[in-house]
Amino acid sequence: MGESNPDPSKKSETWEEAVKDFESAMKLDAQDPDAKFNYDFVKKRLEELKQQQQQQKNDKNDQNKDDQNKDQQQQQNNQDQDKKDPDKKDQQNKDQENKQDQQNKSDQSNDSSQQQKDQQQKEQQQKEQAQKDKEKEKQKQSAEQKKKEQEKQQAQQSSGKPGDKDEQQGQQTYAAGQMTPQQAQQLLDAEKGHEMMLPVKPEGKPRDPNKPLRDW
Repeated sequence: MGESNPDPSKKSETWEEAVKDFESAMKLDAQDPDAKFNYDFVKKRLEELKQQQQQQKNDKNDQNKDDQNKDQQQQQNNQDQDKKDPDKKDQQNKDQENKQDQQNKSDQSNDSSQQQKDQQQKEQQQKEQAQKDKEKEKQKQSAEQKKKEQEKQQAQQSSGKPGDKDEQQGQQTYAAGQMTPQQAQQLLDAEKGHEMMLPVKPEGKPRDPNKPLRDW
């Protein structure tokens, strides 16, 4: 079980428990060869594992020390270089400051552009909202006007005016294929005018113009 575990800490914990179990078995029977063999084997593997972990720890510490020494050496070299060439250091500082100023200006420009964009978007939203409110008000007024006209028509129909009734009766009669009194009067007047335009019938027997006139 310890060999199959990739975690060194858990592997060590498993082997330590195994050593304790074999110690308990040897206390019950000190002459048990299997318990003694397993105890010695696991204890040896456990010591090797601890030595390996210690070696890795030492190697890691040595590596950290080497890295620290390299960093210190690099810093020392930079300090020596700065002492030899102070103008170069000043130039580097100036470059760094210029770079920082440019970055600050760029950030400010981006902030200003974003604020301007947000302001334009806000104004656009306000315009759209105002247009929507105007359309709603217009629709509301149109609905109210239509409602008033409907109420007016209903009031006229319920008031029972003679002119309206006659007009409605005339329209109903015309729709049924009958003439209204006005149409009948117009037709009679037209017939009278047609009779007056007819020629007057001559009195007496008509005379043939080709025959001589006899007056006797």
